[in-house]
Amino acid sequence: MKISPVAICFTTPWLKPLVRPVPAPALYRLCRMSAALSLRFSPHTKRFLRPLRSILARHVSPERLAQICREYLIQRKYLNYIEALWRHLAAAQRPAALFEGAEHLRDALARGGGAVLISGHNYGFSRMVGPILAEDGYQVCRAGSLAREIVQRRWGPKAAWEYIYLPKEPWERVRALRQLIGALKKNCVVHLLIVNRPQGDPALGVDFYGQNFFLDPGAFELIAGLGAPVLPCFALCDERGAFKIRIDPPLGNSPEELMGGFVEVFSRYLREAPEYVRFWKPLLNQKPFW
Repeated sequence: MKISPVAICFTTPWLKPLVRPVPAPALYRLCRMSAALSLRFSPHTKRFLRPLRSILARHVSPERLAQICREYLIQRKYLNYIEALWRHLAAAQRPAALFEGAEHLRDALARGGGAVLISGHNYGFSRMVGPILAEDGYQVCRAGSLAREIVQRRWGPKAAWEYIYLPKEPWERVRALRQLIGALKKNCVVHLLIVNRPQGDPALGVDFYGQNFFLDPGAFELIAGLGAPVLPCFALCDERGAFKIRIDPPLGNSPEELMGGFVEVFSRYLREAPEYVRFWKPLLNQKPFW
């Protein structure tokens, strides 16, 4: 298990008074410098990038491959530090959030039945969508398969958004589904991540530089049953460390329409910004899900 020096500093009582959170723009610059040094001197980094290089080397130029490797390291380091620091940062120290397509979310909420945002699992800063929206004044409910204790340990017991645990057992999922419907009735924004799998329905296939993978069909069936507008949402980052939250127009209503629409949108992001992918090794090794 990896141990974050940043997390240690902010969770060890006698160290907490000695450390001071670094503002997001400065932290992003540190990540850029750290990535450059790692690429130049670290054997571990070279091994870490092998899956990425193996998948992309036949499809992009050496210059583009080097750029993707550099940006991938920067975004990964930045996400790890922002997650560790988030609850310790004052509002002014947190990354700025730039919204694109927020009108689609406002229009959906104007109907009074809530809205569902869906993001690709392990792509971009998807885990930051809930905290960022909550800070912007939205009522947010995030649903996922991580145990509640893990979520509280990561984000703190007083997070400004609600978390609903989605268990694997069908009979226990009924209670979670009721909780989600209850949140939507309160006009909340529900955020879910769509898990990737090595095998599945060809209709859910995503072609990523010759490495096909599939999306979880059960997630779309659950989402369709909620009866609320469903909008793709992706969290990226600009050159100063500010988050870019992109919200696309609503998808269709049936599971099939949701699947096809999200595959199309997700595929576009993967082609245009592969540096935000965080599942290179599981994809290459065909893990059960990631």
